Amino acid sequence: MLLREIISDKEYFILSDYASQRTYPLFALESMLIDECKTEFLFEKTHLPLLADKLQSPPMFKCSQGSVANGMEALCMLLKGLSYPCLYADMVHTFARPIAVLSMVTSQVLDSIHDITIFLTKDHWKNIPMLYLHLLWLC
Repeated sequence: MLLREIISDKEYFILSDYASQRTYPLFALESMLIDECKTEFLFEKTHLPLLADKLQSPPMFKCSQGSVANGMEALCMLLKGLSYPCLYADMVHTFARPIAVLSMVTSQVLDSIHDITIFLTKDHWKNIPMLYLHLLWLC
């Protein structure tokens, strides 16, 4: 049974209009609890800046349609998407961004990590610090 069959057309349009105007608070890593951060991203809150530094995350990611995400927020988007099987729609409430923007930013972060780590070949493994290897493995 469809929702439109249970409620009147007027009620349906009021509810759909309300749902489309739903807003979420902007993402703020500083306001997240330590346990919440570990659950959402599988990283300790204090380790995220270190990970961003080791991955040479740029301070800002700008999408082709004009959306902008800061480097830490973008890295958290990627980690959230990789930490558990989830859809971009599941991430909307965390980052207060449309699905398309979440997809574009995540793609840009992956491209950035790929560009930085492409040089890693069998000959170069011995020159990389163990912490860096560990952080790459955790991603």
